[in-house]
Amino acid sequence: RVGRLLDRGHDTLRLTLAASIVAQASSLPFVAGTFGTLSVIGPIACLLAGPLFVACMWLGLTAVAVAGLPVVGGLALRVADMPCVALLACARGLGRLPVACVPIERPALLSAVVVMALLAVLVIWPKVSPGVVWRVSFALVVPLAAWHLWWAYLAPPRIVILDVGQGDAILVQDGPHTLLVDAGPEGPLARALFRNHVSHLDAVLVTHLHDDHYAGLSSLVGVVGVDELMVAEGVASGARRVLSDCMRDLGMADVTELSYGDAIDVGRFHARVVWPREVVDGSENAHSVELVVEGSFGREGLVALLTGDAEREETGAVVAGGDVGDVDLLKVGHHGSEVSIYEDDAMAIDAEVAVASAAEGNSYGHPDPACVSVLEASGSLFLCTKDVGDVEVRPGVSGPRVRYQRGGRFPLVSRGYLIRPR
Repeated sequence: RVGRLLDRGHDTLRLTLAASIVAQASSLPFVAGTFGTLSVIGPIACLLAGPLFVACMWLGLTAVAVAGLPVVGGLALRVADMPCVALLACARGLGRLPVACVPIERPALLSAVVVMALLAVLVIWPKVSPGVVWRVSFALVVPLAAWHLWWAYLAPPRIVILDVGQGDAILVQDGPHTLLVDAGPEGPLARALFRNHVSHLDAVLVTHLHDDHYAGLSSLVGVVGVDELMVAEGVASGARRVLSDCMRDLGMADVTELSYGDAIDVGRFHARVVWPREVVDGSENAHSVELVVEGSFGREGLVALLTGDAEREETGAVVAGGDVGDVDLLKVGHHGSEVSIYEDDAMAIDAEVAVASAAEGNSYGHPDPACVSVLEASGSLFLCTKDVGDVEVRPGVSGPRVRYQRGGRFPLVSRGYLIRPR
């Protein structure tokens, strides 16, 4: 009898899983095109939540039927509420898991591929054997797993200015260690991290409380795990207010405040707070956290200044105070606005590469031609995400190695030498 029960349970699980996978595959073209994501946890969620859903349905119908009866109606509603609470907790818990869903960069292309694949399966299905299915699945899964493990644990040291439209998001990574400085506006961050092979963040540092620097955090729920949220000293209460729902969904308990001189180690990268020098509330561009990020990797090295939305007065104070000198990479302040940097400070920083983050056709005119002229006159190679997409900077022996995303090709850049994509 026990054996028969186990067999019946096994068959039920198989049928439930099969039905979920078939439903997901058949609806994927429409779901991907509408939401731009692919649910990875969906079939497993159906296995766990299915029995709870059945209980919710039957107990709910019963509660509705007896709702008008004194005492019994209220009791029935409370009983029906219990599996509903459990179902909601199950959904939220599964949704918080990293890679519960995967952003899709080109949903229309994926939809076309899936439709063609399903049509091909319908044609050849009578000839397919279980052995063929297992071998094809193995051939697909093993390379994908190896690729994921490589980027999760052996990623090269790099700083990536992500193309997130009119906002800032900068990834600092060395092996399994990751720090995201700002999260950009709502929407594009998850896709940007996914195309850069990031599925987990040790911490997110929000430089100040403007929504083009923090709103993208909401897109990470169920896609990328986040351990910690950091802000400038005095900004924690405001961050808890505007990010409370997002923090709950990401499973972050509290906010860590950073003050002038504090440091963050990201693998072999050492990030030091050089601005602000006093308590702020995060409401102004001038309150932006500025970081000097330094890393030494044998004969190779990399020094970067990340400025948030800080402008020339703040960056000038950082330079005048001796907190930063010659750098390899400058993340241009305030999206490359006219007041981003003084000419003297640009000459003192002497960045080999200066990168601004802005959206194509933005109404602010970022980056401003005056800012571009100042930086190029100082000898910097100026790049903007609206023109070249993500910009990845890696340490080099005689200067930084730079790759940017345009036309799907990644040229190398060093001082005075640039291979442009065709």
